[in-house]
Amino acid sequence: ITYKTVWAAMDNKSASSAVLEEQETSTHRVTWRVRSSTITRAVTPKYRISYGGDIYNILAVKEVGRKSELHLITQRVVSE
Repeated sequence: ITYKTVWAAMDNKSASSAVLEEQETSTHRVTWRVRSSTITRAVTPKYRISYGGDIYNILAVKEVGRKSELHLITQRVVSE
């Protein structure tokens, strides 16, 4: 179920890979910058972000400035 579609800027922060139980796993950390509003301030780590067919789990929500912007810190894990 889609909660809301909003404009966001995507900042790739880091990527890593590891082999766990004979399966390669890649982890991508991404920070999304969104304008603060009553809708975006309701977002919590219970939500996920869908972008380009990929799903990003929200790890944290940080308020930046005087309620002008939020940073959604996310992680996408891909098993190959």
